[in-house]
Amino acid sequence: MLTTKPDEQSKYQTSFDARDTEATTASSSIAGAGSGDFHTYRKLKRKEMERLSQLEREAKEKQEKEIFERQRLERIQKEEEKTLKRAMKRKKKKERRKQKKKNTSHQGEDSNGAVPSDDKSSSDEEKS
Repeated sequence: MLTTKPDEQSKYQTSFDARDTEATTASSSIAGAGSGDFHTYRKLKRKEMERLSQLEREAKEKQEKEIFERQRLERIQKEEEKTLKRAMKRKKKKERRKQKKKNTSHQGEDSNGAVPSDDKSSSDEEKS
């Protein structure tokens, strides 16, 4: 039954991985088994052990990839933070240089004794 609401549909869906739960009708190695059954049992057991070891390898690889990716993202983030910090430092240094240049240019005029005069106002007084 399909529902129109996606929330209800996803609620009933379950993920199923057949590799995790493999059920076989294998006979055991207990007494009463025929001579051919033991070889079948051994083959099935070996197959199951290989499957389990493969699952363990995959889980370990997945975990290692997650750890590597997390560390990689942390390294990238730290480098970006360092880059921003350096950029801010360069910007501050540049602003300080501009401010210093501006201050020295203003101080230079004052030290020469050149006082800005208002020529228009003095010339207007002379005309009157």
